[in-house]
Amino acid sequence: MKDGFKSATIIATLNLLSWKKDYRIWSVGTVIMVLIIRYLIGVPLYALPNGKTSTALLLPVLLADAMNSNGLLKVLIFFGGILLFCDAPFLKDNKWFLIHRAGRRGWWKGECLYIAIASFIYMAFIASCSFLVVFPCLEWNGWGSIWEISSNKLMNYVLYSKVYPKNVISSTTVWNAAFYSYMVSSLTVMLLGYLVYAFNVVTGKNWPGILAASCLVLADPVIIYFYHEQTSWMMLFSPVNWSSIENLKKYSGEGMLTSVYVYVVSLSICAILMMVIKERTHEMDL
Repeated sequence: MKDGFKSATIIATLNLLSWKKDYRIWSVGTVIMVLIIRYLIGVPLYALPNGKTSTALLLPVLLADAMNSNGLLKVLIFFGGILLFCDAPFLKDNKWFLIHRAGRRGWWKGECLYIAIASFIYMAFIASCSFLVVFPCLEWNGWGSIWEISSNKLMNYVLYSKVYPKNVISSTTVWNAAFYSYMVSSLTVMLLGYLVYAFNVVTGKNWPGILAASCLVLADPVIIYFYHEQTSWMMLFSPVNWSSIENLKKYSGEGMLTSVYVYVVSLSICAILMMVIKERTHEMDL
């Protein structure tokens, strides 16, 4: 057991270290950073000359659901997560030697551990980018005075006609909302990574996993578009929608989505996908 965990840790660590020379990872990071700057730059531009402040914990805002441009931002963030793992099962040149030394058990566990760690790092990077953008007008004690403005016209100026979760901001603390957004979005990226991995090892090709994960991401704006009282059940089957805290029944006032459901089902899906990965990697012809 101890040797298996050690082998898995080594494989996960080597995967993370390979980011230094992986232009795909650097490209994803650069594009996501530019998108976040473009989305949030209106906050400090308005806040500084007007004496306003903003929280640095802006994941609930970045992941807000909408049918307009910041809905697209959320979709692009999760597509970035798919690109992190699009080459699963990560069979690079030196992996054959590592698989031989670690064994298949250590190999699949290490790859799954890598996806989990990378998912949380990815969302931490996004949170850090938003922190740097609003750093000049930072507020630690709450949402910040800029988010308490009720004028839609003014907020349209600040966020360039994008939306923000008003019900969440008015009814919970920024720390609660940020914690939920970070944990659930990280779990969602992890789920997408396991989905890519599972489909790829089952089919022996790379594109089926990317296609499956992409369809799951694109279901998010489709459900928002058709969402009403009769279709609220659809939210229960779209993990990407769960990352938007305003979709919880507690804040939306409708539907059946709860935080307990989100955590339990997300972890259950990840566990099922890991079992598929385990079985298929043991059968792979290496």
